[in-house]
Amino acid sequence: MRNDTLSHYERIPTEADPLIRERTVEISSSSASSQINATTAVPVDPDTDDSLNHSNEEVIQPARKWIFEPAALMFAAAMLSQVSVITQYLYYRVGQQFNETVNSTRAFVCDSHSLANSSEHQLINHIQDEASQWTLYRMATSGIVALLVLPLFASASDYMGRWPALLLPCIGLAVDSVGLLLILLFDLPLYFLLISAGLGALGGGFGALFAAMFAYLADTTSRKDRPMRVAIVEGTFGLAGVVIELMVGWWMRLSGYLPPIIFSFALTMANLLYVVCFVPEVRPARLQRKFSGPSSVTNGGGDEKRISNKFRRLLRALLLPYSNIAGLFRINTRLSLTLALLFASVCIYSASFIGSSVVSSLYQMNYPFCLDSVFIGYLNAAKIVGFQIGVAVGLLIIRRYCRVKTLGLSILGLISATIGFLATGVAPSTPALFAAAAMGLFSMLPLPMLRAYASQVSPPNRQGALFSCIGVLEVTGSLMGSACFTLLYGATQQWLSGFVYLAVASSSFLALLLTIGCCLSNCSCPCRRSSL
Repeated sequence: MRNDTLSHYERIPTEADPLIRERTVEISSSSASSQINATTAVPVDPDTDDSLNHSNEEVIQPARKWIFEPAALMFAAAMLSQVSVITQYLYYRVGQQFNETVNSTRAFVCDSHSLANSSEHQLINHIQDEASQWTLYRMATSGIVALLVLPLFASASDYMGRWPALLLPCIGLAVDSVGLLLILLFDLPLYFLLISAGLGALGGGFGALFAAMFAYLADTTSRKDRPMRVAIVEGTFGLAGVVIELMVGWWMRLSGYLPPIIFSFALTMANLLYVVCFVPEVRPARLQRKFSGPSSVTNGGGDEKRISNKFRRLLRALLLPYSNIAGLFRINTRLSLTLALLFASVCIYSASFIGSSVVSSLYQMNYPFCLDSVFIGYLNAAKIVGFQIGVAVGLLIIRRYCRVKTLGLSILGLISATIGFLATGVAPSTPALFAAAAMGLFSMLPLPMLRAYASQVSPPNRQGALFSCIGVLEVTGSLMGSACFTLLYGATQQWLSGFVYLAVASSSFLALLLTIGCCLSNCSCPCRRSSL
């Protein structure tokens, strides 16, 4: 080494403690004996860290910054158009069994001025019960199948590349779209909806797509920029939701249920082509390194040893995604506790947020609101616009100018969501529903901020495993929330239809307590400023 040379370099956070960056400074003087190697642990705030958490050998930076956001937008639009149609299509098909449909384009709408104990009201309650059960069956079918494949796809992306994990959910959505198209074209029995959902979920569903997208994002962004980019991806779903809610309601009233499903199918095909042609791989497959070793034995072993080696390698390949997930919790105790609290909060709030959205259409079609598909679209679009405004205010104003950190925004969102759910449950009229939506302005903040914070404090080579855990918990929470709140709505809607939202508010409050506990558990760590 040349004399009077100063070498200064930084190493990425180690698995021993991802919250600490290890900085090594080597100072060389003219004498070899005067060389000093000093290693100091310097705390790093994830909300101000501009470094990329990977080595250049493992990740290839894409030429364009905005790559998979169009794929997220098309996937969201296709999926949400299906959800909007299926809920009301089930209501229509069940009502058709009782000869209670106005025409073939929309379900029977109640009269808000009729008596609560009238025969019409009782019939509507019966139709609502059966329609909510079919909605629950479809959610359960897709959720259970997705839970079986999601950990495998997302965790394996750490060493097999991100691109396959992005492609498989798009293929699954395309399969589901084809199934729905056939069901509506030929008026197939309702149990075909379950078959279609199960086949589509073999691709991992929205949970697998979210896990792959956020792992892709973690590879290509710094920890400082990650919360903003995660929120932007969430925002694409909100943008798609606004357009779909405004468009599909009118579309169903004018043309029936089939055109929106055809539109969804066309979007899934376009999305599939986009991912295949325009989304590059950023983490080349390094599976061979995981299974380095002789693939065959040429002396003294013969065929038996070759077969034994191949079997062991196959077994390791099958177990590696799950061992990769387990390794995330073997790093250190503090990180394990932090992730456990974050994961519990994600699961419970997913149950609250998704579960409430599943029953929202039925709740709005019931007394005392009696809204039709068009007005439901207006209300849902207004709620989504409000959510996006809340995200923008939270990230661009509260985070930037008020210096509120990532977990602080999560707590703000959970407080807003809890108040909004309570107001929805006691709303006496349609204007009160809009007021409740305004109270829940920041309800969209918790999930992206919890994801972003978990990614910030986790090692760069475990991002796929991390988001596979989050994806599994989101799907589990969505499934449990949909099942519990749908059954609860069916059991209580005759005497207090808003009771389900009081239960949703309670679970949201529990998620709030867990997130506060995560903040308190990090109060003594060097990165306590990153919590609030």
